[in-house]
Amino acid sequence: MTSYFESPLMGVVAMLGHLLSLSLNRIRKDMLVCKTKQSYRRQIRYNSAIRLCYSLQLLPVVNEKHDLRSVQPAPPPSRTLGMSVSRSRTHPAPAPGSSRPAATSAGRTEVERREQPRSILWLLVIFSMASYALYLLSRGLTDEDTHETQDLKFPTNIEELSDMARFLSHFKDKHWHRVLSLFVVAYIYKQTFAIPGSVFLNVLAGALFGPWAGFALTALLSAVGATLCYLLSKTFGRGYVVQWFPDKVQFFQQKIEENRDSLFFFLLFLRLFPMSPNWLMNMIAPIVGVPIHLFFLSVFIGLMPYTFVCAQTGSVLSQVSSIDDIFRGCMSKVVDYKEIS
Repeated sequence: MTSYFESPLMGVVAMLGHLLSLSLNRIRKDMLVCKTKQSYRRQIRYNSAIRLCYSLQLLPVVNEKHDLRSVQPAPPPSRTLGMSVSRSRTHPAPAPGSSRPAATSAGRTEVERREQPRSILWLLVIFSMASYALYLLSRGLTDEDTHETQDLKFPTNIEELSDMARFLSHFKDKHWHRVLSLFVVAYIYKQTFAIPGSVFLNVLAGALFGPWAGFALTALLSAVGATLCYLLSKTFGRGYVVQWFPDKVQFFQQKIEENRDSLFFFLLFLRLFPMSPNWLMNMIAPIVGVPIHLFFLSVFIGLMPYTFVCAQTGSVLSQVSSIDDIFRGCMSKVVDYKEIS
């Protein structure tokens, strides 16, 4: 009776042994042939486990079969990195949790360098479309009462700002939605593409919409425009920013790492007491790893004193003859508030 089941039982045992050997061979091949990032990390953990077993004397002395060098992770294929990689055994395997290998960083830099022409092309397309939309909104504005037609442009001095505020104030009475749309698009356009001169638009907001409504509007638009500049830099301008401002990028990276535990308050401090222009901080922030939600809130809150000063001055725009008068007028209002209180 025993001999009757002996042959099938041995067949099952032989089949299970064959499947086990195939599985072990498959695991061994997966460990030796590192084709993906996941298998690369698995192999690093395998090396660490082997070293731990040797240190605890849970495995026999290292021999040729269990030599750690034979299971070192093979570097990724050179065609994925765009560069040749040395296969020498003299370089130790990176420890778990460590940064990426130098070859990966170099490959990433090479890829970014090759994609720079495509990035600048996309930036030009976006800039051209935004400029054309702003042009359509600003051309041919006609005041129905005075029959005055004016093609608007960004003001560069107080005289141009006063003329624009006077014209738009009359035009706003019957076409307030177009004036609001034009102002929103123009403000975001300036902030997104890091065009200087937002102080004139802040004052214009106070003159057109009142000091408090202008203050709230410019504070929100400043944060929105800076965030769009952040996204453009992150998506298309990373290589150019690092290439053109390497010292600034390194400086901000060091400061961000030093203040990582209180990052929001550090960003708020940079907006209240800027060490660099706001447009430069907008472009560097995504490169040094500033989260977008902290960036938005820091711009929104940090620029409030600045936008408040400009919007309050817009209510007395006729008394302003230079940029310095903007801040003098605000200080005089603060003194008047203190005397009233």
